[in-house]
Formats: sequence, structure tokens, C-alpha cells
Amino acid sequence: MNPNLSNFKLDAFVEVKETCTRYKQRFLTTLKKIGLQIVEDSIKGLVFDHSARPEVNNILTTHFHRRDMEEIPFSEILSCLELPYEPKRPLLLRWNDFHNSIRQSAEKVEPFHISLKNNCLKM
Repeated sequence: MNPNLSNFKLDAFVEVKETCTRYKQRFLTTLKKIGLQIVEDSIKGLVFDHSARPEVNNILTTHFHRRDMEEIPFSEILSCLELPYEPKRPLLLRWNDFHNSIRQSAEKVEPFHISLKNNCLKM
């Protein structure tokens, strides 16, 4: 293990205070400052996982389900954090949207069909 690893100190990610992109930049800058940018990817991933908050860990483990976090390239972990995450509406409400989709008499079939498919895909 690299002796500089014990010097790695980084405040945990807090979504209210900063974006994932900003946290990623702060993490990479800290790695560079203490000379850890040359450490292998698996160690960087574990250090990132350890320094981030449990919410970030939950996002990553959900995104990479069925894969061991130690085997995921660090670049893939970082790119995952830039994906747009939005909470889904409750399933019951999405189901209700789909089942209450009624074509208006003036509405053409094609746009209605597209909106119906989109509602279906949201479930």
C-alpha cells in the first residue's frame, strides 16, 4: 500500500453543498496533491467509495449491480456520477398515468401512441 494513502483526507460528499462533478474534481485534485494519481484504479475506486457518503455508495452499487466494486474501472465510476439521476415518481402514480391515458378527439393517433409508449416505459 502506498504510504501517502494514510494522508488522504477529504470531506464527504454532501449533495446540498456541491454537485457530483465538483466533488469528483475535488477528489482528483486531492489525489494529485498528495501524489496518489499514479495509484492503480482499483485502489482509487476504493478510496473514493470510502471517502464519499453512503448515498453515493448506494448510487454506485445500484448502478453497477451484480458487479464487484473492486473490479469496476475508476474512470467508469467517475463517469457514472455524471449521469442524470432523478427520483422516480411512485409506481402507483406512474401506473395511474398510464391507465388514465385517453386520446382526445382532436388528438392525432401518432402523438397519443408515443405518449402512451413513454408512460409505459416509465413503469
